[in-house]
Amino acid sequence: MFARPEKGHYRARSSLGSNYSTYQKAFVFPLATSTDIFHLAMKKNVDLIISDATVGKVRNLLPRWYMDLLPDARSFIVLPLVVNEKRIGLFYADRQLEAPEGVSSEEMRLIKTLKAQVITALHTR
Repeated sequence: MFARPEKGHYRARSSLGSNYSTYQKAFVFPLATSTDIFHLAMKKNVDLIISDATVGKVRNLLPRWYMDLLPDARSFIVLPLVVNEKRIGLFYADRQLEAPEGVSSEEMRLIKTLKAQVITALHTR
């Protein structure tokens, strides 16, 4: 999913996968700063790869809207899109299985390339 700011909220603008339209409509969270994992990633502009979302430290940082919307997500990534310190949005992807293997170097290269191309495109707007 790609979420971007809109009227006080980050709102999913594009999504893929099963039940994508349901998830896209419900993937909304406030712009207002919070201590949840999404806001922390955006604030620090840090890519997150969570291999096990059931770990206590991770679960404590998951917001209620996320737990309600995606209770079966066991691993996920959050890739903030920040241009000139302005939080533009994020990429989010998940799996219903834990990913103890993490992300392969080839997958990470592709993910970083995609993110870099989107940031470049947004930066030149």
